[in-house]
Amino acid sequence: MWKLTSDGRKKVIYYVMLFLYAAFIIAYVVGAFDFLFHYDNKWAAAGFFVVVFLIGIRFWMYYQSRYTLYARFPYGSKARICFYIVFMCLGFVGVGLGIWLMIRGLKLKQRWDGKSYFCSMIGMFMMGKWAFFLSLAMYLNHPLSIPEEEEKKSPGCV
Repeated sequence: MWKLTSDGRKKVIYYVMLFLYAAFIIAYVVGAFDFLFHYDNKWAAAGFFVVVFLIGIRFWMYYQSRYTLYARFPYGSKARICFYIVFMCLGFVGVGLGIWLMIRGLKLKQRWDGKSYFCSMIGMFMMGKWAFFLSLAMYLNHPLSIPEEEEKKSPGCV
C-alpha cells in the first residue's frame, strides 16, 4: 500500500479534478450535439454549449495558481467586480430561463422527452449552476486563502 505525503495527495487530487472537468466538458459537448442534431432542441443545445464554455473557464481557473488568479483579479478591483456581475447575471438568466421553459412545458402538457421544454429547462439550470460555481470560486480566492508557501507556485487550486 502506498503512503502519500501531503504534497503527493494534493497533486493526485489536482489531477483527478482536472480529469473530471475534462470529462464534464466532453459529456456536455456530446449532450449539446445530441440535443441539437438528434432532437432538434435548440434551447437545450444552447444551454449545454454555454455550460461547456463555463466549465472551460472553471478548468482554467483551477489550473492557475491561487496567487496568479488573485494577481489578475485582486480583491476590490474593477476586473473582479465585472467578473462577479457578468457571471452572477448569467446565473440568474439561466435560472430565469429554466423556470420560464418549465412553465412553458407545463402549459403545453409535454412529456419528458428530448424535444420537450423540460430538457431545455435542465440545460438552462445547468448554465445557472456553473455560472454560480465560477462566482463562488472567485469569491473563495482571497488573500487569506493563499498560504505563504504556496505563493507563486503552480499548480494550485481554487
